[in-house]
Amino acid sequence: MNSAAIGGELCGKIGGERLGVLISAGGRSAMNIHEACMSGELGDARIAIVIAHREEIEGVTRCRAAGLRVAVLAQGDAQADALDDRIDAALTAAKVDLVCLAGYLRHFRVGERWRGRTLNIHPGLLPDFGGPGMFGLHVHRAVLAAGSSQSGCT
Repeated sequence: MNSAAIGGELCGKIGGERLGVLISAGGRSAMNIHEACMSGELGDARIAIVIAHREEIEGVTRCRAAGLRVAVLAQGDAQADALDDRIDAALTAAKVDLVCLAGYLRHFRVGERWRGRTLNIHPGLLPDFGGPGMFGLHVHRAVLAAGSSQSGCT
């Protein structure tokens, strides 16, 4: 089963027509999700909000150009709990059913609100290919360098 089919199945099971997508860099996964939504591969799912932690990342520009609503919630001097509360508030205000961590390199507080309603998209098997610096092509290079016989999306 392909990832779009899995995503559509999950959206259907939880009534997840409204997606919240959190990004940290180029936004390619967010755009792939958006394209799958537009083509109907994810049923009635639509991205309700994209959340990033820096205005200058390419993903913010890409998502806005695609007409997606983007909220930039920088941590700044705020405590981690305050940022978590702002993220929760933005997702709740957008009436999000399912949260997709699409290359989001920050902590996300799942808590009771998002338990069973959060997908973390990572390009390699965790925990073997996770941690600081393990994102995008870095993960694939690490898998090859390790001579691993298995890889996949977590």
